[in-house]
Amino acid sequence: MSETQAVATTQTALVTGVVASGENLFKAITGKEMTESQQKVSDGLTSMADGIFPAISSRVSFDLGGVVSGATEVINGLALTVNSAKAKVATETDSTGTGAVSAAS
Repeated sequence: MSETQAVATTQTALVTGVVASGENLFKAITGKEMTESQQKVSDGLTSMADGIFPAISSRVSFDLGGVVSGATEVINGLALTVNSAKAKVATETDSTGTGAVSAAS
């Protein structure tokens, strides 16, 4: 694998990772999978971003890969936060049997 291929593969993984994280956040918030149409849009945007990432990366004065990696971690954290909040509410609702959630937790 040439250096160019290695860089392109790494950049593709960065873009794919941030998109996958966004899709997971969507599912965490809505509780639903993406529709076929939404998935097609996401796939198209991922392909476009994969294509332009090297050009943009070569023109900025900062580590764009690092920024995208950081954004991926933030989005993963948001999805975890949403899922955890929903799990806590579901657990409290189940334990009371009333559907009421105590604010003193």
